[in-house]
Amino acid sequence: MRRAAAGRSVAGGDLRSRLQAAVDVLEALGGDAQLEQDENAFLIRGYSCPLAAIIPEHPETCQFAVALLSEVVGVQMRERRDKGGRPRCCFEVAINSETAA
Repeated sequence: MRRAAAGRSVAGGDLRSRLQAAVDVLEALGGDAQLEQDENAFLIRGYSCPLAAIIPEHPETCQFAVALLSEVVGVQMRERRDKGGRPRCCFEVAINSETAA
């Protein structure tokens, strides 16, 4: 996991910048993702996952993505995956997590 994040973690910058870097990592791995914000959290929504074919039988695969994003951003991300039908990932971090970075 650290190898996948090597050279991609963003030590400086605000939380939004680091989250955008995480979106860029997902896209570099072949995914399609977008950074969104609601009143309490930042969300990285996945619209296409290069691992989607194996997720129904191996849902633990998503923990790799959570750990990778947490490493890149420098705060603990939380998975909010829609487990029904076609897998669609959503990763969340509370807006006040900036102090935990």
